[in-house]
Amino acid sequence: MTPWSSRFLASLLALSFFLTACGGDDPSARQGRRSGPIPVVAEPVTLEAERLRLEAVGTSQARRSVELFAETTGDVARVSFSPGDLVEEGEILVALEAEDEQLALALAEVQVADAEQLLERYRRANERGERTVPETTVDATKTALAAALIARDRASVALEKRRVRAPFAGYVGFSDLDPGDRVDLSTAVTTLDDRATLLINFEVPEAYLGAIAVGEGITVESWTARPLRAEGTIVDLGARVDPLTRAFLARAEVANREDALRPGMSFRVSLNLTGARWPAVPELSLQWGADRRHHRSAPGGADSGEGRPHPRRSHRHGRGPVHAPRRGREAPRRRSPGQQCSRSAEGRGLGHE
Repeated sequence: MTPWSSRFLASLLALSFFLTACGGDDPSARQGRRSGPIPVVAEPVTLEAERLRLEAVGTSQARRSVELFAETTGDVARVSFSPGDLVEEGEILVALEAEDEQLALALAEVQVADAEQLLERYRRANERGERTVPETTVDATKTALAAALIARDRASVALEKRRVRAPFAGYVGFSDLDPGDRVDLSTAVTTLDDRATLLINFEVPEAYLGAIAVGEGITVESWTARPLRAEGTIVDLGARVDPLTRAFLARAEVANREDALRPGMSFRVSLNLTGARWPAVPELSLQWGADRRHHRSAPGGADSGEGRPHPRRSHRHGRGPVHAPRRGREAPRRRSPGQQCSRSAEGRGLGHE
């Protein structure tokens, strides 16, 4: 056999094998075509609300937070806390030197006691019926007692200003003060945070204006190495939209019962919203056309035609039924596949999305 004839024979065998492979058909597909129409199940179209999930980055702040300052100038006598301590309302945190104020208060108390004794002596003398003390003297003594009481109160206020107290229960921060340091009205003593409840501030795009309401629940998750999760509730919504960011501010309240969260932390804020109501069909009842998705209506439906395809824009958020926006009237029934294949000889099959 010549080389030319060998090559010709090999080419002929290859061509025969290729034609045999292309001409073959899947036995299951042939069986499907012989089985006749594909059975389907007609079910009513239901209306379901569109489910939206909004995520944003939020920043926390304490429910109550203050930076404490001394009310007067003086030298520090005592620092009564350590950073991170939980203090009670009214507890003394820092005391300034107050010898002069203490002496002034003691003197005022002596003057009050002297005026009270003198007034009581005059009253007893006049009770005998002799009226030995003129009324003018009694009135002057009453005036002196009132002045002594005012002086005592002023001395007490001056002494109290030499102390820095916690205005509410909370956790104190760092302090650079030591006994002997000189402080004035601009010297910060420490910070105080009531972090039993945290406020989470986050921005919401203006497209969701009206979709979020006070009282709706949120979920927050920290960005720490060991993520911390908590539930909260929206308590405030911003009164205006920022023209630069096209967003408005929302504020949520999160309980911090285990004191695991801190003011200033950043969080992933998740919020589930309910949108408009759409006709809902199963995902398998959609098939791809040449340019768009279609769904088939049952014979005799509002969309005239015996099970013909109808173009629809469809969308879905998460798993579950596909929402098909309504166009004028909606088909009262839709077909769900009973037995289906991804390919149909006469176009009656319902393809996957």
